[in-house]
Amino acid sequence: MKIKAVLSCGGMLSRPVGSLIDGSRPCGSLCSRLLEGTPQASFFRTSWSAPILLGLMALVLATTAGSTAAASVLAREFIAGELPTPSCHASTIVEAAPGRLVAAWFGGQREGANDVGIWVSRQVADGWTQPIEVAVWKELDGSQQPCWNPVLSRLEDGRLALYYKASGNPRTWKGLVRYSADAGRTWSDPEPLRAAGAVDATLSGVPVGPVKNKPVQLADGTLLAGSSTEDKGWRAHFERSTDGGKTWQVIGPVNDGEAIGAIQPSILKLGGSRLLAVGRTRDSRKIFRIESPDNGVTWGAMSLTELPNPNSGTDAVTLADGRHLLVYNHTEKGRSPLNVAVSEDGSAWRNILTLEDAPGEYSYPAVIQSADGLVHVSYTWKRKKIAHVVIDPQRLPDASTAVDASSETVPGGVIDHVPAVTGTYVGSPSIAILPDGTSVASHDFFGPKKQRALVYSDGCFQQ
Repeated sequence: MKIKAVLSCGGMLSRPVGSLIDGSRPCGSLCSRLLEGTPQASFFRTSWSAPILLGLMALVLATTAGSTAAASVLAREFIAGELPTPSCHASTIVEAAPGRLVAAWFGGQREGANDVGIWVSRQVADGWTQPIEVAVWKELDGSQQPCWNPVLSRLEDGRLALYYKASGNPRTWKGLVRYSADAGRTWSDPEPLRAAGAVDATLSGVPVGPVKNKPVQLADGTLLAGSSTEDKGWRAHFERSTDGGKTWQVIGPVNDGEAIGAIQPSILKLGGSRLLAVGRTRDSRKIFRIESPDNGVTWGAMSLTELPNPNSGTDAVTLADGRHLLVYNHTEKGRSPLNVAVSEDGSAWRNILTLEDAPGEYSYPAVIQSADGLVHVSYTWKRKKIAHVVIDPQRLPDASTAVDASSETVPGGVIDHVPAVTGTYVGSPSIAILPDGTSVASHDFFGPKKQRALVYSDGCFQQ
């Protein structure tokens, strides 16, 4: 967890000075010796506001929350190990039957290369099956064109639907679907997606189906897919099917592509007929949000959340307990780290878990909740492999104890800061509450150019 604060772990104030915040045993730190009168520091006065104490407390809470969140990760693996193509991207995952997962992605020489096809692997008792290529696209003249963004979904009748796109680039692609009646072992011939009713004249090539993220099934059986186009700006729209995916009503676009360029919506259920869609933006550097009051028939105005987005795909799911879980890159630049945020209401999000934070690309997540209540996340791992992480959502920390996902800083104030170029470093923070309610904290300076300590207290700051 990145915390932009001057504090690091160190000794705590000894108990004679006051009650420790976490009730733990004191360690006889430098700060305790200072407060007991040893001449290791002089004192100066100032006021110390409550937010600074809260910042110190948040450091402890964030560390505890991070440890708890890490315990929620039950398994990590690479799907199918070494893959048969040099590059892979844009995975999708589905539960074909209880305990039986199927994953798909596009792979080839590189994204957009003519040899890129759709690959599928199934989870079996001893791991994942060898990937098989289930979809390629050839034009009438016999030339092969790339495939894009597969999306797996389980239909009411138990079949799997594999939606994908084909064409030279996302501005001209067409939507296709194949079906499997045997949990992904074999697949039908491709079928184009068909529109139901009138389509906005500014949209071309629609319906394209779920453009990156899984569709949701509403209480009446309606399938609702988040979709988008990129030929006239980045514009999101939605596609509804009331006949099991045979035809799709196109709704939108829901943004103009200018104020906010948005694509690849994920759909969340807020309760009743209210829906929320969140997703990727082009230049806004934030995840977008947009709500529907009537199960996706109409949509309100699009706005930006406080969550960062580096022009990279996201995915989200509404959990069985009503919480919403989002997987995204918590940065405005690059595709690392890869994080998990949770929200109770779809408005306030908390960044509670980091899946990846090393240099490289960890991106384009897909997330589902399986019948046993576990959460499965698949994502691109450095364009070389597809990673799979299993999370127990019941082990995730309470969102109230996590660091706000809209900020990379601990709530509160910075007590002190020294640029690294000075050769002076800050460390060994301590904090205590005196019997009269006064809050006291300390840290020391160390390094090749400085050796001293400071003590901070409510109402007085002495050096």
